[in-house]
Amino acid sequence: MKSVATYGHRRTEQDSEDRPKFKAQGYRSGVFHPLSGDTVSAMSHLKIDDRPPRTKVGPQPLLAWLVVLIIAAGTIAIQSVDVNGKSGDAEPTSSESAGLGDSEMVTVLGRPLLGLSSWTSIDSDLQKLIDNPQLVQQIRGWILIGTTQRDRAIKGLEQISAEQGRDSDLGAAAHLAATAMAGEPVDATELKSQLGWFGKLAMAVGGSGSELDAMRASAASMLIVLVIGIAAVGFAALIGLILGIIALTQIGSGRVRSSLSEADSIHGLYVETFALWLVCLNVMTMLAGVLASSLNVTGFTALVVCFPASLIALAWPSLRGSSFARTACDIGLSRGRGILREAGAGVIGWMGMLPIQGIGIVGTYVLMAIAGVSEGDAEAPSHPIIDALGDPLAAVSAFIVAVVMAPLVEEIAFRGLLYRQLRSWSALGRGSLSVLVSAVLTGLLFAAVHPQGWMAIPSLMSIAIALALAREWRGSLIAPMVMHGINNALAVAALLIIIKS
Repeated sequence: MKSVATYGHRRTEQDSEDRPKFKAQGYRSGVFHPLSGDTVSAMSHLKIDDRPPRTKVGPQPLLAWLVVLIIAAGTIAIQSVDVNGKSGDAEPTSSESAGLGDSEMVTVLGRPLLGLSSWTSIDSDLQKLIDNPQLVQQIRGWILIGTTQRDRAIKGLEQISAEQGRDSDLGAAAHLAATAMAGEPVDATELKSQLGWFGKLAMAVGGSGSELDAMRASAASMLIVLVIGIAAVGFAALIGLILGIIALTQIGSGRVRSSLSEADSIHGLYVETFALWLVCLNVMTMLAGVLASSLNVTGFTALVVCFPASLIALAWPSLRGSSFARTACDIGLSRGRGILREAGAGVIGWMGMLPIQGIGIVGTYVLMAIAGVSEGDAEAPSHPIIDALGDPLAAVSAFIVAVVMAPLVEEIAFRGLLYRQLRSWSALGRGSLSVLVSAVLTGLLFAAVHPQGWMAIPSLMSIAIALALAREWRGSLIAPMVMHGINNALAVAALLIIIKS
């Protein structure tokens, strides 16, 4: 009797006539094959003898890893250098700082502080702003102080204007804000161009009082909605922590096993495919910029088409001798145990992800403290999607990219191709150490290619690690996609509430 090894267990090949039964009914927990229509196992989707002939993998995977590392390192390097060629923590000049006003990020920074001032004293936060070495932050701090101490704020702004000179960008912006807060006529368009939401607040301070009251009330209402949302997410995180503890006990007792398909030498193709996808992604991102400029649309609008087009790289395994049906099954493009059941597992997985994500956020705050973000020595991590949310069409496009396209494309690439590759090549065996190392390495690359910068790496890695664990748990990519989509949807919704409410 011949024994055939499979992932997580062994089974016996008794008779050749049993083979059709395995194909038709599946082995153990039946997973629907995405293309053939057959039901296959979540633990070991094909018998070894039923697989297509293996492709001999040459030196191409090593070259692919080199491409991946170069692109990841290059992305981090580019993110640490600003458009003027200075490092991200360099002291900004007047011209660099003054142009920061006309940005939705300014609203994200200002409105919560105004809403919070309706509930409690924020003197310590305002003091940090006016002590910040970046003069544009000092101007913003003085405008917020002007909501309760107008005369003091006007003097502070005029002092900045006198020190910088009204011919300078910052000096002109400070003088314009002081003039508006004094109730004198100003060019509203110019004020908003220089200081964004803070320019509108300066005009409200110098108005009749009703405008300032309206802005305060709106900011306070926005903050209430955010607090309710944060409380709901916190409750979900508590449930996720409990579920995580239960899951750990189940794993320790051996009741929960991996749902990945068994490793195969042909999986050397998947790092090649991932490297090719990274190249395609960068090409499509540049193409989106060209299309946005030529068609006079936003970059996110162009990305709606260009981002998913990067998945053309999935044709590579077929060109190298593997069928697409086999590739799809290997990288998790299947219905799993049923679409609704997998989606439900995604919701549970999202709750379980929250405690892990919390650890990552703490890590990001530690890096921000080391970099001196609160002292103005460096800019806090941010995403370009924030500024896109100010325009209605761009906001719709950005929402589609963040909530639909990113979960679809990135899960196929990172948790489908890259994580499967690392798990296949792991020299640490099939145990938890292999899972952890593969998840961490996948998470590091996932964080590195995102535009938030190096300080955001811990928070992004924590999300990616949780998504990799969900991939290990379910086999199918549906649950990680749902988790990714929920996370991005909540983040975009929170930003829209701050900016638009």
